[in-house]
Amino acid sequence: MSFRFLSGVLFALCYAEVTTAQQDTLREIRIEDKKIHLIRQAIDSLSLQQHAGHTLNQLLEEHTQIFIRNYGPGGLSTLSIRGSSSAQTLVRWQGVTMNPALSGLVDLSTLPVNLFDDIQIAYGTETGQGIGGELRLSGTFKNDAPATRIVLNGSGNGIRNSQGYASIERCGKQLQWHLRLYNHQLNNQFTYFNPLRDSIQSMQHATSSLLGVLQDIYLKKKYHLFSAHLWWNQ
Repeated sequence: MSFRFLSGVLFALCYAEVTTAQQDTLREIRIEDKKIHLIRQAIDSLSLQQHAGHTLNQLLEEHTQIFIRNYGPGGLSTLSIRGSSSAQTLVRWQGVTMNPALSGLVDLSTLPVNLFDDIQIAYGTETGQGIGGELRLSGTFKNDAPATRIVLNGSGNGIRNSQGYASIERCGKQLQWHLRLYNHQLNNQFTYFNPLRDSIQSMQHATSSLLGVLQDIYLKKKYHLFSAHLWWNQ
């Protein structure tokens, strides 16, 4: 009996020594990160006035560093930021994503510059959507003196392309509304030399018609600003 008792004591001592030798000695490691600050570029008001009546692809080609993919008259015109595809670049109007779910492509040649008071390009993303970046389009509440503005402009060229735009704006201290109408008739009837037939021919199937109305309404109550936006396009 005594021999068995001593054996049990020795075994317990050895087990305790092994347990003490395997104690955790790792130090605490802290991993910290910081929020990424996006680079934003805003189109100035002078450039917006100079391109009144033009479309977004023409404005962005001249005043930004983003790449515009232009597929010719009557074709698509899409954008690419930081080498991303057009489907990976978001186009937002008043915070609403305009990219269709099927293709993800937004045709910039169908968006007149006159519809927007504020145009910004964000390089990168904060939400995980739009890997390349975002094109942000919106109207603004104006804090200048109350006024009523009526704007009419149009343009045309020799290949029977015409663009018309009308705007009526009423700015008050509390209530503001802005009605914009646009009509683009693009026939693209230019000629080119066809070496296969050895003749001068006209461009076919390049006609595009665009008609739309956009309404912005703002109501300011002390420290709160309420807005409603309606856009119909055909």
